[in-house]
Amino acid sequence: MRLRKNIKILTYVHSEFGEKVTIKLNNKIFDVIDLIAEYPAIGTIENKEKSIHGFLIRKQLRLFYRIAKDKLILLNFFDTRQHPKKKLK
Repeated sequence: MRLRKNIKILTYVHSEFGEKVTIKLNNKIFDVIDLIAEYPAIGTIENKEKSIHGFLIRKQLRLFYRIAKDKLILLNFFDTRQHPKKKLK
């Protein structure tokens, strides 16, 4: 899921803003993933019952993830300009 969603986002960014911006965003996404992998509780708790955390990658892009034992599960990339009710669908 992570790669599919990431590719979709990066394809859109590339078509709208070009290669340089796309490369910077891709690097930022993987830097954030590395940071979360090292410090899993760094994100804000979005849903306590489901153990879902969120981390703002850019002003318009938020990553939702879950920590399960020794695994980091990426759930969704969310465009923050959307209605909040669409967050975890």
